[in-house]
Amino acid sequence: CHGEQTLANVNGNLECKNEYQITAKFNDLNKPIALSSISNIQSGTWTLGTDIASYINDPQQIVGFKYTYNIFENNKFEKSDAPQFDLRLEDGYCNSNYTTTVTGDTRFTTCVKKVRDKKFEIITTKSS
Repeated sequence: CHGEQTLANVNGNLECKNEYQITAKFNDLNKPIALSSISNIQSGTWTLGTDIASYINDPQQIVGFKYTYNIFENNKFEKSDAPQFDLRLEDGYCNSNYTTTVTGDTRFTTCVKKVRDKKFEIITTKSS
């Protein structure tokens, strides 16, 4: 398995056949973003770094999961929101046209992009 995070988050011995590399990206949001995470998978909740690969090993193939991230109103981090929604590890699967409490009428889309087998990016952008 890849890295200590995998071993620290999973009880018992796992085969690495269900290891995924997932990177969270936030394009042109112009707001501070804190760590994002995925949950509702068998191995629990996993924190994802922004623009850095995170390795997740789950005993079952990951299909659907809950995704959340923290977005802040400004660099003072006084007001924040944490949108949470379901995603699937499928190329082109999106949650589109949602808003947050700190961004007013600005709408966002979060999509999954398959880079290669078991390597994905979760990309959040402003909706056009």
